[in-house]
Amino acid sequence: IFTSTGESIALKDNSFDLVIMCEVIEHVENPDRVLREIRRILHPDGKLIISFPNYLNALYLAILVFGEVLNKPNWLDRQVVDRSVFYPFMLQKLKKHGFSKLDVIGKTYGHLKIPGFRWIEKLENPLNACKLHFLSFHPVILLQKC
Repeated sequence: IFTSTGESIALKDNSFDLVIMCEVIEHVENPDRVLREIRRILHPDGKLIISFPNYLNALYLAILVFGEVLNKPNWLDRQVVDRSVFYPFMLQKLKKHGFSKLDVIGKTYGHLKIPGFRWIEKLENPLNACKLHFLSFHPVILLQKC
């Protein structure tokens, strides 16, 4: 067992077949360095599974904007480092760092803390079938090192 930051992972090149990074990338100081390190430690055809809060989701984007405008920071559970990530920009960043998308599903289309919007979760499978994963709050992307 070892301890390190994502910006500097104390492991040999090509050490892993798979890296899983769920709800982390938005909290690191330097996402570009983290993605470079992940690519470095993955085998040549290694895979990355990544998820993050996608503020392209209409309900969360509205909460983010109105929370700022109305000075209601507690509307979102923010962390010390907490970037607002948007699916298309994250996909672009992943491609820039040498990853290609193999598959993606969307999770959380509604807002679980607002009871009137919980019904949207029943539409998860149809929305994913229509390739609308980019509108979910938690896209889960399977990528391959290229």
